[in-house]
Amino acid sequence: MLINYLKVSLRFLVRNKLFSLINIIGLAIGMAATILILLWVFDEISFDRYHINYKSIYRVVSVRNLGNEITDNARTPNPLGPEAKEYFPEIQNFFRYQGVEAWPLKTKDISTIEEVLACADPAIFDMLGFKFIHGDKSSAFSLPNSMVITIGMANRFFGKTDVIGETITLFENEEFTITGIIDIIPENSHIMFDCIIPISNFGRYWHQDLNEWESGMFYTYIQIREKTNSEILSNLLFENFKSQLEIRNIEGIKLQKLRDIHLNSDHIELDLDNYNKGNKSLVYLFIVIAIGILIIACINFINLSTAGSIIRFKEIYIRKVIGSLKKQLVFQFISESVLISFIAHILAMFIVEIFISSFNQLTNKHLVIDYTNPFLLIIIIFMILITGIGAGAFPAFYLSQSYKIKGVSVSKMITALSNKLNIRKVLVVFQFVISSTLIISSLFIYKQINYAQNKDLGYDYKNIVRLYRTRTFMENLEVKKRILLEHPNVINISGSHSIFNFGEGEENIVWEGKEPDIDFVIYQLSIDYEFINTYGLKIIDGRGFSEDFSTDTSNYILNETAIKAMNIKDPIGKRISFL
Repeated sequence: MLINYLKVSLRFLVRNKLFSLINIIGLAIGMAATILILLWVFDEISFDRYHINYKSIYRVVSVRNLGNEITDNARTPNPLGPEAKEYFPEIQNFFRYQGVEAWPLKTKDISTIEEVLACADPAIFDMLGFKFIHGDKSSAFSLPNSMVITIGMANRFFGKTDVIGETITLFENEEFTITGIIDIIPENSHIMFDCIIPISNFGRYWHQDLNEWESGMFYTYIQIREKTNSEILSNLLFENFKSQLEIRNIEGIKLQKLRDIHLNSDHIELDLDNYNKGNKSLVYLFIVIAIGILIIACINFINLSTAGSIIRFKEIYIRKVIGSLKKQLVFQFISESVLISFIAHILAMFIVEIFISSFNQLTNKHLVIDYTNPFLLIIIIFMILITGIGAGAFPAFYLSQSYKIKGVSVSKMITALSNKLNIRKVLVVFQFVISSTLIISSLFIYKQINYAQNKDLGYDYKNIVRLYRTRTFMENLEVKKRILLEHPNVINISGSHSIFNFGEGEENIVWEGKEPDIDFVIYQLSIDYEFINTYGLKIIDGRGFSEDFSTDTSNYILNETAIKAMNIKDPIGKRISFL
């Protein structure tokens, strides 16, 4: 019976080529757009679920009182992780982590290549479940100068993967021995690196005492045991280490699920390693857009099917005359609709394959379609059925309406049926509303993006290249600057201790005329004399730093936000100090 229905459906599609082609292409374009959007959505919501213990891993977040505001901070005091594991049996394991966007590395055969460098405690391999291609995770950090690299970095540096025992020079003159090769880390992980070393090396290089509560440049992750209440544990963590935490103005501790970090960290400060933050509201918006596009495609299919129903009345009339039941007619039309949906989906997948590279460029992702993924196959089958049945149900039930056959002409049947198809007008209006909403939303998003891209940030960020400072680079720095400035394309050279829009650290500040009820933390940045000119900063009051004034080494420049928060009327000449 089913084969017969399919034969009849195929015969109709072949006989009415133009009608079928319009239906299939319209549905295919809508399905292709929906699939591309859903691929992006699935990638966003799957962040960090690659790690085997993602359900039980949490990031420790500090709640800090900066005087003028309470903020959530991704960094924690250095000893918090090991001390917490020692004190609380609910904590199964921990690791501290810090990454650097790029770092110069070299071997005996390669002068310098910049790779993403990270440091962590040894437990990172067990907790996150990185797959070791070569080496053993239990002994990966057994040596002080151990290094674990990804298989991609191994190929870039050595042209092969089994490079256990090879050395890489880091920090300009320190050799690190490769003790492990791990598989490539998926891009939907907020923890990304090319190579990783023990945390003690980073602490030593950046002069960080790992046992000092006053210092905190690392991110702390803990793995809790089953049936542990994370909210209760976070309160216990704060109460137990309250005196140590208050040294850094920490007034609370929160535990953030690993799987929530990507989409729920907009409010968290110093979350620098979470370099590719997502937006949960944007994910919801795109889900709505995908559903809207699919609904428009289905409504378009319904309207085309019902509008072209006149060519089916002779067939319906004959089937009714020879005794076809209503349910048989319904099943016939739904089968035909599912077949069209299936063909449209095949065409949609071709469209997706053609445009996915352009879509990746637009979204800055590397999405691929894995046809071996059972979840994807289930989604595809579900979409075919839902689209086919959903779009075909309305034409099927209305085209199979029962009419008295005796003495009724086909033209009268058409007139009677047409009177019952007023719902088409409703569908057209609904389709128009959805389309208008999507167009208006697109224009709104475009304007927001355009505003963000063209907003005056208060400094010139274009055509500025950032170089990482190394000890050898700092030697004879002035001579190197003069040589670089001789190049016709180099306009200016400046330096700072840290990234311009981040700052090198936060400090409690006091100032002349400070009111007792005003108290907050300020971020400071050490710069050279050319920094203001290089970044095109606007001096509203006073002047920039100058080599003509020897006292400028102990002077400060404040931005407008700081002046307002400090409530200083005439700031020039006021004395300030950091605690």
